[in-house]
Amino acid sequence: FPVTIMKERMLTETLRYFLDSSESHGLCDKLLRALAGRAGLALPKKMLNVIAASEWSTDAGRKVDVVATVRASWDCAPLLVLGIEAKVGSKESASQISDYQLALAEGFPNVNKHLFFVTPSGYAPNTANKTRNSECPVTTLSWADIAKCLTADCSDSSVALEFAAHLQELVQEKVEVNSQGSFFEKRVLGSANKAIRAHYKKLIVTGK
Repeated sequence: FPVTIMKERMLTETLRYFLDSSESHGLCDKLLRALAGRAGLALPKKMLNVIAASEWSTDAGRKVDVVATVRASWDCAPLLVLGIEAKVGSKESASQISDYQLALAEGFPNVNKHLFFVTPSGYAPNTANKTRNSECPVTTLSWADIAKCLTADCSDSSVALEFAAHLQELVQEKVEVNSQGSFFEKRVLGSANKAIRAHYKKLIVTGK
């Protein structure tokens, strides 16, 4: 896989890991609440259950980087669905964000939806459809914003803080990685727990 795709997949897989409350990071729903705060979304005070999936497929054959379903309890219907589309160096494809808004709106009827567009500088997407904001609004964030969410709201996790620090370094210094993902292996995986190391190694070897 090209370097840009490899970086994006590693970063989005890390977001998926920290967002999913069933993973072993111990953060529960803290990253969800940090992102919701950035978007002005109101959430119940009770701890929420989050299942986050990578590469969520739309009916049109496109793939949203991360889609998270949020429930008050595991046996309840979703009360919120969050999508994340992240960029490092790649550009938007034709009607990409508009298509994702539509796919989330159609895929999760009668549920609140929100899409986050994450880029190095936090620029607004060119392909969003404002007429679909009532069904699926879009919030733009930079990778530095994500790092701040992890630092401020997930500070009780050393793994989250480690990733946030190196994410800030990646943004500030524009650190490049080779096709084997050596930057992430040496600098991020060094202090990550077994679960997240396994995710990275799978990405590095298979690209999935």
